[in-house]
Amino acid sequence: MPLHSQTGTTAESPVCVLGPVDADAMVAHLQALGREERAFRLHTTSAATDVLREAARRMLVAGLCYGIREPATGRLVYLGQAVPSDRPGGLELAFSATPDARGGLTFRTLAWLLPRAAAQGVRFLELRFNPFNPAIAGLLARLGWRREVFSDDNRAVFDVPREPSAVVAQVNAWLQAAQDRGSIARL
Repeated sequence: MPLHSQTGTTAESPVCVLGPVDADAMVAHLQALGREERAFRLHTTSAATDVLREAARRMLVAGLCYGIREPATGRLVYLGQAVPSDRPGGLELAFSATPDARGGLTFRTLAWLLPRAAAQGVRFLELRFNPFNPAIAGLLARLGWRREVFSDDNRAVFDVPREPSAVVAQVNAWLQAAQDRGSIARL
């Protein structure tokens, strides 16, 4: 259940769809992450360009990749991906932010992604997460997503609202949370 969107950003959102021309920026972003984050997200601790170029290629083939660039430099400071869940009706998300760019970016990307997911009939969003990562634990607490555990697999799940007014309300809540976290000031 791939999501489709126009490439580029709008005045309301700094989020852009990524494609093959963005592979080098994706590699640089992945290299900027810590070893543990690369290991969890990519199943490799390697920062080697060829390894991460192949990871970026696989990400682009697997689903929708999106990001946020630092306006002054064009550097990719946030990288997200949405792929069909292994459970029917869902969309699995993965994301990372460079250490210097944290603070509200996930709320902005969720606000950008939710209307697209709802329009495609997605029933829920889910995120596999490392329960020992304090940053993600804090984010999940702020998001209020329910947690589900399957064996050693921890997931946070958000049910996509069916009513357009509920989608708009959730988007507005996430945009307010992003503003409260100061993401615009950091970019």
